[in-house]
Parts: sequence; C-alpha cells; structure tokens
Amino acid sequence: RARAEVARWLLHESRWGYISEFADAAPPAAGRHVSGGVFSFSDGIVDSQVPAERSTGRLFFYIMGGGGQSFNATLTVSEAALANGTCGFAGTFLDPEDPRCAKLSALGTMTPSAGASAATGLAALYSRHPQMRAWPTSHRFVVHELLLRDVWLLDGYGGGVSL
Repeated sequence: RARAEVARWLLHESRWGYISEFADAAPPAAGRHVSGGVFSFSDGIVDSQVPAERSTGRLFFYIMGGGGQSFNATLTVSEAALANGTCGFAGTFLDPEDPRCAKLSALGTMTPSAGASAATGLAALYSRHPQMRAWPTSHRFVVHELLLRDVWLLDGYGGGVSL
C-alpha cells in the first residue's frame, strides 16, 4: 500500500515524462527499435473544489497528429525531475540514479479519448498546462489517455516492484 501511495504521489506531482513506444511495425528481426519523447500530462484538475477531480488516477496527454490510433506505450517519470527538489534527505541531494530517488514506469495502451472522457482530459490538461490552449489547431492535437496495464516503481534499495 505504501508503495502504491508513492506511485500515485509521483504521478500527481509530475508534469511531464518520457513516453517510449516501438517506432515502427517491423518485426524485431528486421531492426525494430524503440523511440521516446518528452510529453506533458495531467492526472486531474489543478485547484478543483472537488478533491476527486484533483487526482483522478487517469493519465491524460495532448498528442499532436490526431491519428486516432491506439498504441502500446510506457510513461517513465523520476522524482529527480520534480520542481520542488524532493530527491534527498535533511538538506542533501541524491543523484537521480540513486534508488532512494523514486522512479516509475507506467505501461499501457495510449488511446484517443472521445466525448466526456476527452472533455475531462482537456480540462485536466489545460489546468496544469495552460499554454496548451494556444497550441495551433492545424497541428491536430488530440486528447489521449494511457490505459494502464502495469506500474513499476523503484523507491529504495532492494529492487523495484510491479504494483
């Protein structure tokens, strides 16, 4: 339970992470490789008066291109990237690779959102990343949700765990 709370906290406090996916549909023997990129995301509406809306447990992204297809993806975040410098103890700072500096990988299917789900996602994204409102419509940004299959967390010595 404590590790699940750390995972929820880390995802809620993070504003961005790395999304990794297979870059093409070629079979592995044909040189299939993984690509990654930085993506902003939100798990809820900042400053909502409804506590359940502030951290929904759902991960929303605003992805350019609007292809409308789902794809397998992994989101990776690190406590070292948090703005408030929480990676350390008693005034010391830890190296980002130190196991006590929490890191998480969330594996799932990145799926385009529609209807109420898209509206919820857009509200969450705009509240955390207001500059997204000004992004050009010609780039066809679409709200996506990462539907989770597994979450892996490392937050101390002894190895990571699948939650």
